[in-house]
Amino acid sequence: MPKRVFTYNYRIYDRFDCPVASLVILADESPNWRPNEFGFEALGCQVGIRFPVAKLMDYAGREAELQEDPNPFALVTLAHLQTQATRHNPQARFDAKWKLVQLLYRRGWDKQRIIDLFFVIDWMMHLPDFLSQQLWQNVETIE
Repeated sequence: MPKRVFTYNYRIYDRFDCPVASLVILADESPNWRPNEFGFEALGCQVGIRFPVAKLMDYAGREAELQEDPNPFALVTLAHLQTQATRHNPQARFDAKWKLVQLLYRRGWDKQRIIDLFFVIDWMMHLPDFLSQQLWQNVETIE
């Protein structure tokens, strides 16, 4: 993964001839895996990259804060945490997903922004068909 960050970074730099900043968002479950650099040295020449890392699991326990945060990425982070927490419990996932959808509507965002974020949450928090249908019925009721 760090090598890919390096590769993407230099390819973008090469293509557009401007500085590039790379941020890595880690959604894995390993608390100690935090790669933040890649590089190599050959014949006295050093090449590499160091990049900032955001680890979504670091936000576990801060769900109330994420619910109140106006940044849309806070809801995506919350959806990720809820997806992991409800991995083996479809009803709990439905409940969590429904709460997230309600939060989307309470933000006062325009319809397109709600739709865009809903599709991200919907993709992350897959439900069995019967629960998915129930969720869509709930959404129709809100609208």
